[in-house]
Amino acid sequence: MGNMKSSNTRKVAYFAILLAVLLASSTVFAGCSSNNEGENGSNKQTDSDKQTEGSGEQTIKLSVMAGTFGAVPENTEVQKEWQRRMEEYIGRKLDIDWQYIPWGDYSDKFKLTLASGDLPDIMTNTGSDLAVQYGRQGLVLDISKYLDQAPNYKAFLDSTPYVESSMYTPEGNMYFFGDGWSNTDNNQGSAYGSLYRFDTFQKHDIKIPETLDELYEAAKKLKQLYPDSYPVNAFPWPKVEEAFMLSNHVRSDIYWDGDRFTYGAVSEGYKEALMFANKLFNEKLLDPEIITQSEDQVKQKVMTGKSFIVPVAWYGFTSEFNSLGQDSMEWGGALVPDNPTYGKAWKMSSIEPGKLIRPYNGVLVSAKTKHPELIVKMLDYQYTDEMIDLLNWGIEGRTYEIKEGKKQYLPEILNAAIPSKALEPFGVGGSNRAGFIFSPQEFSADLGKYRPMPFFAEGKYMVEKNFIATDKYGGEESVAPYDRAPTVTLDKDEQAKRNETMTPIDTYVSEAAIKFIIGERSFDEWDKYKSEIKNLGDYEAIVKMMNDKAEAVVK
Repeated sequence: MGNMKSSNTRKVAYFAILLAVLLASSTVFAGCSSNNEGENGSNKQTDSDKQTEGSGEQTIKLSVMAGTFGAVPENTEVQKEWQRRMEEYIGRKLDIDWQYIPWGDYSDKFKLTLASGDLPDIMTNTGSDLAVQYGRQGLVLDISKYLDQAPNYKAFLDSTPYVESSMYTPEGNMYFFGDGWSNTDNNQGSAYGSLYRFDTFQKHDIKIPETLDELYEAAKKLKQLYPDSYPVNAFPWPKVEEAFMLSNHVRSDIYWDGDRFTYGAVSEGYKEALMFANKLFNEKLLDPEIITQSEDQVKQKVMTGKSFIVPVAWYGFTSEFNSLGQDSMEWGGALVPDNPTYGKAWKMSSIEPGKLIRPYNGVLVSAKTKHPELIVKMLDYQYTDEMIDLLNWGIEGRTYEIKEGKKQYLPEILNAAIPSKALEPFGVGGSNRAGFIFSPQEFSADLGKYRPMPFFAEGKYMVEKNFIATDKYGGEESVAPYDRAPTVTLDKDEQAKRNETMTPIDTYVSEAAIKFIIGERSFDEWDKYKSEIKNLGDYEAIVKMMNDKAEAVVK
């Protein structure tokens, strides 16, 4: 009996202690639950929050669908450091279920997921139309209501030109975090320009062209020296005439000319660009296969002495030509030649300066997430200098070092055949992006991967990075105004009207350009050509619509 009494006493004591523990635990859970960012202010404990072992912190469980670009950042050093910093910043542990989708498949998966209505907490956003469409249906979080909790992101918005029309709907809503861009050096250089066979020009004492007339004269001399060659060539994109359009300050479509939208395909500048290309073609200075050849065929010709001038192309081709061509071969870059009638030639795709938000890609949040404020805080953290550096440069001592106050990649990164590939295993770079994609990109980090290239400007040869050279020697006047155009948003009916009008016109203009260049059509028919365009559709009404929209944006 004594033993039974002692045993019962121990059982009572045990259950009393257990009851006390359970009551204490329920109090802790209730307190934590009352601080949850529930959709309807619910205080109910959910499966998305679980207690961290050995502590009183909550672990926040999130689901993320992210696009990838050739590699997956999971378990990389930068991804781990990103999570460590993020947890420290929000004061919570994170349990993230990452679903990575290759970018080539992402658009379809994105559309299907939105249409299903069953969204993960966070998604890589592609394009703005779908985010707005499903935001208006209540499926995507309206970020504008949380901007007072996102000071870093708001700073980007505040420094972005025309942000009211690019990121906000007419009702004042914003349904995704835009794609951040940081260019604090305010570089306005370009990755595109003219390419020349430097060693051949130097061998024959031919000046690297700085005007269209000089390009023509150089091509004539090269034809005399190498009768079997066609000195001027071009890739399928950009087309050869696009170089001469840059020289003449024009485009072949509707574009912003600095003051208003205009239509270029009926202008004198466009006509002159086609006439210059036709002149080269007629005198056998331009490759007759310019219309049909592939990129590989062009490469073969420029690396075997069949062509010496590419009026506009990606500067990066020069290193490929030099590494795969003949031993003495040296290709280099220069600015697109000027046409003195129009002034300094425009650059193609000048880099945008400052900190800004691009409206096409980014990150959206499900309106049904249980943690909207917390997720906004996390996404906003990615717009801080600290996180921009981490996601673009990596980890000091592992991927980069600081010399004379400036970051630079470590020698083993820079000396790799492809620096971006050397960064990939760390979770850094364009092909392997850690964090919530898209996080802001930093231009100085991109520029850090470039090697200096042979370049010619202002009468002298040099070795310089193309972005630095084109910014320095092109200057502000070489920035094409359409690269800084106001963002004009068309509604569904307006976009349909533009497409219906301009699609057949654009097709016709493209086909006509080929005929003018190769001489199948005479420039004596220019007025007829313009009339035919007008008969295809009222492009002037579309231009007016664009300018009416622009008036509300440009203040």
